[in-house]
Amino acid sequence: MAMFVIGGVTIAYASAYASTLKKKRFTYEKAIAKWSDLYFCSRCDGVFTAQSNFVPAGYMNNFLNQ
Repeated sequence: MAMFVIGGVTIAYASAYASTLKKKRFTYEKAIAKWSDLYFCSRCDGVFTAQSNFVPAGYMNNFLNQ
């Protein structure tokens, strides 16, 4: 009987973990799509897009996760 309870808890945990991974993967893929469109300017120490949106290097993480 105890094995069924442990198995049920494990399945519930695995299901919740899979849901969390799915959300994180979506966020990651969205950030990678933005990353691939960026250009780096070493003189300004920042990145910009083809639409001329400039982002300082220190704020890149915030920009990618918007």
